[in-house]
Amino acid sequence: MPEREKIVGHKFMRLINLLISRFWDISKVNVYSVLLYLPSFAIMFYLSLSVFPADFDKLASIFIYTVEDVALINALVRMAVGLVFMTIPMIVFGPAAAGAANVFKLIIANKSIQVWSIMWQSMKKHFLKSFIVSGISTVIMYVSLLSLRIWIQLQNNSEFISGLKSNDVIDSLIKFLLGNKFFFVMIIILILLFILIFTMMHLYIYQLLVQYDLSITKLFKYSYTFAILRFIPNLLIVIVCMALTVIPYWIHYLFGGGMTMFVTFGLCGLIINYYTWPALEKHFEPLVDRK
Repeated sequence: MPEREKIVGHKFMRLINLLISRFWDISKVNVYSVLLYLPSFAIMFYLSLSVFPADFDKLASIFIYTVEDVALINALVRMAVGLVFMTIPMIVFGPAAAGAANVFKLIIANKSIQVWSIMWQSMKKHFLKSFIVSGISTVIMYVSLLSLRIWIQLQNNSEFISGLKSNDVIDSLIKFLLGNKFFFVMIIILILLFILIFTMMHLYIYQLLVQYDLSITKLFKYSYTFAILRFIPNLLIVIVCMALTVIPYWIHYLFGGGMTMFVTFGLCGLIINYYTWPALEKHFEPLVDRK
């Protein structure tokens, strides 16, 4: 077996061993996160009403639900999709995300800890900065998703297109972009790429926040750098976290709810931190030491 495959296999088995041996601590982090994220759940659901279309009749018919169940399907789809933006900490209560990042660092180091004590101390220490970061992230993600929805809807809005003035430069440009299939699709791809990279940034931003004394601008700058430089590993982590968040609700909504309450946040947090902390220690620590 090649050396690289041995290393990957060893890392994966260590992750599984950590999950088994520290499951109780991971589950505690999950429960604390869910309780602290309660306002974020409300924000996430409100944003989903603005961003995602409300017609889930076709989805309901696929699963042979009655018309009375459409409201339930509506809520479940919004919950499952919206939770992706929470298990990957974007639309969250920043201090809780910072506290969880610090706890996971100690869990990965296999140190014995009091989960709530460490989490609470980190929340107090980094409260203001982490709260601002989470606020900025929520606004940017909301604007990005809303822009995507509006742009897609504009092409089908003949009244809007006909109202664009030909003698106005901006109106003419918008009309050209909407009328040209290639440019229309390219803008969608660019928005989706921005959303993906911004999502990847949140695999690192709270770890950088709790470990290094950086300004908010530098937190976003360095997390962007790691999002680009480690694009493929980051993409795999995002896909895994999306699957772990959404699939339980696809199996059954009660199973999905139970997983969210006791497992999903902790499991995704462990996976994210297991792969991001070593990257920061390897690539970012030497830069800090040099300074």
